[in-house]
Amino acid sequence: MPASSPQASENNVPSVDGVTRAAPTSKASSPSGDINKTKRALLLGAGIVYGLLTLWFLSLLVLLPSPTGSLKGLVAAGSLSALLCIVLLFLVGAFMLQRIAKANVSTATRRRSLIKLILPLLPLLILSGVTPFLIMREPSLGLAITYPTRAEDFVAPLSVTFSAEHATDVLKKRGLRPILYVWDFDGDGKPNEETVLPVATAVYERQGAFVPAVRINLDDGTFRRVTRRLTIPRAVFSVSPLRPVVEKPVRFSIAHLVAKPEDIREARWDFEGDGVVDEVTKNTDVQHTYYAVERVPVSVVVLLVNQSQVTYERDVDIEQPRQLPFPVTLITEPKNLVGPAPFGAIFRIDTQEPLREVVWSFGDGQEERGADLRRIGHSFASPKIYPVSVKVRSASGSLAELTQLVRVTETLSIGDLRFDGTPKVEGAVIRGEVPVTLDLKAVTSLPLVEFLWEAPNATTFHATGAALRAIYRTEGSYTLTLVAQDPEGKVMRKTLTVEVSPASAAPTISMQPSAGVAPLKVLFDASESFIPPGEEVAGFEWSFGDEVAGAGAELGSARIEHIYEKPGEYIIRLRVVMESGSEYTAERTIVVRKPLLDACIQTSRPLTVRAGEGIRFDPLCSTGSPVSFLWDIRDASRPSVVLAQSAEQSYPHVFEEAGTYTVTLTVKDALANENKETITITVENP
Repeated sequence: MPASSPQASENNVPSVDGVTRAAPTSKASSPSGDINKTKRALLLGAGIVYGLLTLWFLSLLVLLPSPTGSLKGLVAAGSLSALLCIVLLFLVGAFMLQRIAKANVSTATRRRSLIKLILPLLPLLILSGVTPFLIMREPSLGLAITYPTRAEDFVAPLSVTFSAEHATDVLKKRGLRPILYVWDFDGDGKPNEETVLPVATAVYERQGAFVPAVRINLDDGTFRRVTRRLTIPRAVFSVSPLRPVVEKPVRFSIAHLVAKPEDIREARWDFEGDGVVDEVTKNTDVQHTYYAVERVPVSVVVLLVNQSQVTYERDVDIEQPRQLPFPVTLITEPKNLVGPAPFGAIFRIDTQEPLREVVWSFGDGQEERGADLRRIGHSFASPKIYPVSVKVRSASGSLAELTQLVRVTETLSIGDLRFDGTPKVEGAVIRGEVPVTLDLKAVTSLPLVEFLWEAPNATTFHATGAALRAIYRTEGSYTLTLVAQDPEGKVMRKTLTVEVSPASAAPTISMQPSAGVAPLKVLFDASESFIPPGEEVAGFEWSFGDEVAGAGAELGSARIEHIYEKPGEYIIRLRVVMESGSEYTAERTIVVRKPLLDACIQTSRPLTVRAGEGIRFDPLCSTGSPVSFLWDIRDASRPSVVLAQSAEQSYPHVFEEAGTYTVTLTVKDALANENKETITITVENP
């Protein structure tokens, strides 16, 4: 081929779809100008399509994967569009490569054209290639903290509740079913707890940074691991239970803040946040009870023997008791968990729920667990307040946690303790027959000693301070405990034994009414009589004390009525005859009073009248049951002279002469009881 001149070569350089520079043309070349316009339009359209595709794929990467699963339709659309985009880019690239290869240009120009082709196509090709994989990936899983929710509450010792519920929902929407959650609360790779629910609570005793994690085991044999970062910036006194509730004692402790308890000169506690010291103690542990749901600032000023002091503060949320996932209660023996060291107690859970595991923690570093460990005893060796907790996991995986405080103190000694009342306390034993009624009072000369009684098996029980009233109606041997506490917190537990023996056979007579006015109708009842086991009653023989001389006793049933016609004091005797021939007797006394008879005079006129006027006298206001009446009228100046008398119930009389007169009414009843009433009448001249 003949070599062309440089000028000709420059003027004849072909255009490769706008990649290489077009040869200069004259302004008069109209076809070449149309071609340039077409190229610019194609480039503009390609740029718009390029931008829209880029924006579409970036939007997909922002929206997907969706944690809620609500944008599933975009996954298919995005994957299909990415595939089409890849095919389109390959076609465009292949076409452009063919043009570049056929162009009559230098190698350097061809290289530059190739670079200009790759630079715009490669980013979109990579973006469309990775988009299907990124939008179909599993959404990120998170581990949430549901308690506490305020940043200022992250103060050790601290109870933190973690929740993987959001992660569980995400997995379920992807067709994966979690079957077990393995919790690592301090991030050391060692599991601390396993649950079937996506919630767990951990206790952090110290400040610091932690990386708690949960491994979610799935039903297909795979697992997911979710972590988060937890920072606890400071540590103060501990609170137990970690989530206090109203009307339950709360333990506060500074034991972990001091090297030796002996270094404490005193600790001044303010439980209400009002600036008033509520308790001063040398002990590391104190307890307080709150009676309202509130957020309370609690503080303690610790004075040390080296004359230094430090103040600790934290806010405490007092809550209502949380709803347990299934019915379960914690029962303790004794009920009042306070006593001198060593102090033993029995703990028992009561539930109808099938259980998988029971874990007991006694607050002294000891722990017991078992598949069905419903009852357990424990001894607390040294004075301290111990938070005893039990975690009860049901067969379904639900977890219930209950807490009780045990206060162990130094021993209180009361040398002059005695018991006043009945029955007599002999040593440490009380004896009696059913029913045994205790009416006792603990007495000591020590000042400011508070008493508390425990009678768990008494039929009825009432105690106020040192005074006790209890009744035992069933034979057996029972434990009665007196708890005494002095102002220093020392405690004494005095145990008494109540020995209740069977009642001796003895009829009992009840009367209704037990007294009254003659004539009196009384119902006698001996149905509550105690009859020894194995005996059968043949009959009841009654004597009421008002029988005619020589009359025998009346045979009847356990319930019988009798009427006392006359007043007096009567002795009722009962003889209960058994089929075996044995008999038992009982007596009671009843007092029948005279009827209440009271004479009263009503007049038809005022007590001052004129001579010649009459007055009607009536006994209508009299009380009792009068059967006879006697009216007696006399001159007050001559009281021994009877002017008029009448036995009529209502009596009219005319006063003829002026003067002063007395009118007397005498009434009598059927039992010869008598009563009088006298009034004075003044008669004036007309």
